[in-house]
Amino acid sequence: MYRKFKPNDNQQQKCHSERSEESNFKILKIVFCVLYVLCSEILLSGCKGDNKNTSVSIGNYAPKFVLTDLNKKTINLDDYKGKKVILNFWATWCPPCVNEMPLLQEVYNNRRGEGIEVIGINYNEDYDRVKKFISEKGVTFTILIDSDLKVSMDYGVIGLPITFFIDREGKIKEKFKGELNKKLIEDILNRF
Repeated sequence: MYRKFKPNDNQQQKCHSERSEESNFKILKIVFCVLYVLCSEILLSGCKGDNKNTSVSIGNYAPKFVLTDLNKKTINLDDYKGKKVILNFWATWCPPCVNEMPLLQEVYNNRRGEGIEVIGINYNEDYDRVKKFISEKGVTFTILIDSDLKVSMDYGVIGLPITFFIDREGKIKEKFKGELNKKLIEDILNRF
């Protein structure tokens, strides 16, 4: 004969409790995944190539700034008047930023004699981390750290990378949100 199993009250509560914990854990996993996707979307929005969401306008003077480079030297944007400037906002955790570093270095090496300067503004990362990254990548153009994000806010930076092309008079001639490529840089540089 078979006996019908009937759990006692303690067994029922334990079973119900285990199901509740499993259910709560699943809900937490779903919430975490949704938050992760939303945060990633916000942080990497620059990778989409939408060039309209920055507060500075083409044709206006570039917002002035003074920041410190990796050698603790004070750098002022006004020091670059009379030169064309490629101003690139980037971070080591941003894959498109890392991908375009060799290209920016190549432009710096090949076009510096024409009065073209490259300035990289790091998006609030640790000095030692940035210094190590730059050393490993062989970057020799000017790197600044925007530790309080004031310059990034002045330029309306939302999402990385974003690059501003500034003419010899200090006016913004072009801005590009997303990863640069060689043809794009050459086309922009030839226009101003």
